[in-house]
Amino acid sequence: MPELPTLTDRSDAWPFFRADPTPVILGVRPGAVPSDLPPVRIFLGTEEAQYRAERIFFYSIEQVRDPGRVYEIHLMKNVTGFDRSKWRTGFTNYRYAIPAFAGGTGKAIYNDVDQIYLADPALLFDLEMGDHGYLAISAKDTSVMLIDCERMLPLWNRDTAARLGKHALIDKPSSTPGLWGELDGHWNARDQEYVEGRTKCLHYTALHQQPWHPFPEAYSYHPNPLAYIWYDLERAADAEAYEVFTGDVPSPDFATAIGSNQPSRDAAPAPGDEAVALFAELGVQDVLDVRLGPDAEVEATSPLTEGRQKTVLRLGPATDWPEKTHDAVVASDLLGRVPPADLPWLLGRLFGAARKVVHLDAVADAPEGLGSAAWWRQRIDEIAARHPGVSWQLTVADKAAPIPGTIRHFPVRAVAYPERAVIWALIDGVPAHDAQVRRLAAALGSTAIEQKLDRSATTLAAPWPDLAIAAGAKAAAVARRIKGESRGATRIVQLGMPGAAFELFDLVVATPQLRLPVRDNVLQITAPLLPPTYAAAGSSGGTTALVGKGQKPFRLTAAAATRIGRAIRDAGPGPKTVRFAPDMPEEAREAILAAAGEVEVIDPEKPLAEVMAGADRLLVTGDDPFTLTAACLTGKPVTLVEMPYWYDGLPGSKPIKTALTLLIGGGTSYRGTPHQQHVLGRLVDRLIAKGWLNLPRDPARLHRALIARGLLVRADDPTPMAAPKPIDDLERVVERIRRVLTRAPQPG
Repeated sequence: MPELPTLTDRSDAWPFFRADPTPVILGVRPGAVPSDLPPVRIFLGTEEAQYRAERIFFYSIEQVRDPGRVYEIHLMKNVTGFDRSKWRTGFTNYRYAIPAFAGGTGKAIYNDVDQIYLADPALLFDLEMGDHGYLAISAKDTSVMLIDCERMLPLWNRDTAARLGKHALIDKPSSTPGLWGELDGHWNARDQEYVEGRTKCLHYTALHQQPWHPFPEAYSYHPNPLAYIWYDLERAADAEAYEVFTGDVPSPDFATAIGSNQPSRDAAPAPGDEAVALFAELGVQDVLDVRLGPDAEVEATSPLTEGRQKTVLRLGPATDWPEKTHDAVVASDLLGRVPPADLPWLLGRLFGAARKVVHLDAVADAPEGLGSAAWWRQRIDEIAARHPGVSWQLTVADKAAPIPGTIRHFPVRAVAYPERAVIWALIDGVPAHDAQVRRLAAALGSTAIEQKLDRSATTLAAPWPDLAIAAGAKAAAVARRIKGESRGATRIVQLGMPGAAFELFDLVVATPQLRLPVRDNVLQITAPLLPPTYAAAGSSGGTTALVGKGQKPFRLTAAAATRIGRAIRDAGPGPKTVRFAPDMPEEAREAILAAAGEVEVIDPEKPLAEVMAGADRLLVTGDDPFTLTAACLTGKPVTLVEMPYWYDGLPGSKPIKTALTLLIGGGTSYRGTPHQQHVLGRLVDRLIAKGWLNLPRDPARLHRALIARGLLVRADDPTPMAAPKPIDDLERVVERIRRVLTRAPQPG
C-alpha cells in the first residue's frame, strides 16, 4: 500500500486542499438536442498520483455519454476535514460522505478512479432503486455504487466518514435488510471478469497491474492482459490533445492559487551548469520568461536570460499567450504554485511556445511519490514526449534528500532522428530470434546490416551503429559489448530476456511469459514480434492441430495426450489434420491419434505458414509461444488445449505451488483476479531487474494476453472474451525506439 504523503490540509499551499469536491461539468455538446432528464451526478474518488487514470476516466465517459445531457463529475481529492492516515488509498472514505456532498437529495454514482466506462453512465444513474439505499455488486463492495442520498444521509455523512473506519461504515448498511440492492456485475467488472459488449464499467483492481503505474515508489508493476483497452483510450486522448482542464477552462483552484500572489515558501533553485551549457550549445537567442505573481514585472538576473532577448509573460487568469514561438522558455518558481490538475495544459503551453528548449525548476518535499524529484521529472517527461525536438532541463531543490541542500539536475537533449540510421541486426541462428530482429529492423525504415553471430569470437569493429537489435543471451552479450566499445553512442534494444541488469540496455522489449517487471526502459508487449502470417482462408473447411511435445514448464502426459486427441476429434465439422512437433515421443503421438479418430498427419518438415494456410481453424497446445503467436497472427479462429505443468500430479504439488506463487507475489483470487502485490514480490522484482534472478517462464501469461485480445479461446471455455484485436506491438516498439534515438545519450 502506498504511503500517503505528509501534506497539510491548507487551501493556500500546494497541492491545494479544498472544503468540498471539485465539480466538473460536461455540458450539452454543440449541435446536440438538450435532454430534459436530470444531470448525471458522479462522485469520483481520486488523488493526485492518479492523474493519468483520472484523465482517462473522463475521456472514457466522453466516448459513450449522451451528447444532449449534462454530466456533473465531482472530484473527491484533497478534501479537508478527513484523517487519511489509515486509508488504503487517498480517497477511501470520501465515498461515505457523498450523501452530504450531494446535499442529501437525489441520486449519485460513486466510482473509483481506477475504472473506465464502456457504456453511458446515465444508464446506471437512471436505474430504479425501489426502497434500496444503495445499489452495488455486493453489499460490501462499494467501489461502484448508485446511492439514494436522502436515504443514506443518516448513515453516510461528513461526520461518520471522517470519524469511522471503512468497515464500521459498511457493516451496518450491509446488514440492514433491504438497504442494499444488487447491481448488475457488468457495472463493476473486475479485471478478468471483462466481457466485450457486456461490460459497462471495467475496474482495474490489481494495484500492481494498473496500466498507468501511479505509485512506482510503492509497487513493482507488471503487465495487465486488459491494459490494451486503457492504452487505446489514452492514445486517442493524446491524439485529440484532450485534457480535463485547459488554459481556457482551468481548474477552479487555478484562479485562487495564482490570484493569491503568495510567494513560494522556498526559493527557486538556480539553474545548473548543464542548463547554461545547453542554452549555449543550442544557440538560444530569445527567451520567453514565464512568471507567476507580482514579481513578473521585476527584472531578474539569470544566466539563462542574461545577454539574450527576453520577453516576460505574467501568468494570470486570462493569460494572453504569444502566438510566435521562442528559442527557449524559462519558467522559474512556477510549478509548485500551480494546482497539479493544471500542470498538463500549462506544461503543454510552455513546450508549445519553445522551439529549442524549456527550463523549469521545482522544490521536492517528498523522498518518493507525489511531490518528489522523481515525480516532477516524470510529469515533465510525459508532456515533453508529445513535443519531440524540444530539449528540456529540470532543476530540483530536493529537501527530502539525505544531504541538506541537494540540487538535482535532469537534462534531456533532443536530437534529430538520424536520416540514415545505421542499424545492426544481430543474427544468432535461432529462427524465432532472427525473425523478430529482422522484422523490427525493417520496420525502423533504415537499411539494416545483418551481423551473423556464427562464430564463438565474432569480429565486430567501428564504425559503430546508431542502434543494435538483439534477441537471445548470445546476442545480448554482443550488444552490451558494442555499447561499451562505442562509449554509449550505440543504443541497444533487447527482444526478450536480457540476461543482465536492465540498466545496461536502452530498451528491453518483454512478452508476458518472461515475467519481467515494468521499468522505465522495459516495454511490455502482447506477444513476440513475429512477421504477420495473414494466411488466406483454407479451402478444406477443417481444423489443423499444432501439437507440441511439452516444452518446459509443461509436460505431455498420457492423460494430456488423450485430451488433445479428443479436442481434435471434437473441433468442429470438416477434415482434421495434425502437425506434430519434431521429436514427438511415439507413445504420446499414438495416444493422440487414437483419441482423435480419423485424422491426417502432416510432415513436420513442412513450413508452418504453409500448414496453417490450408486450415480454416487452428488448434494449438500453447507450449511453444512462437508457434502460438504465429497461429494467432493468421486471423483464423485459434483454440488452446492446455498441457499440465511438469509438477502437476506430484504429491503435494498444488499447495506447494500455491504457497510459492503467493510468496513471490503472484496467483489469483477465488474469482480469478490477481492477488495484490506484497513486499517479497517487490524484492523478487528488484533482483530480476538487477540481473541476479530469473524466474521460470510462464506461457500461461501469454495465453491470457491473447485471450484478452480475442485472438484465442480455451477448448474448455470457447466463449471469446472480445472480438479479435490486431496486435499493434510493432508500431509501439518502433515509436519507443525513435524516442530513444531522438534523445542524446547521457554521459556516463
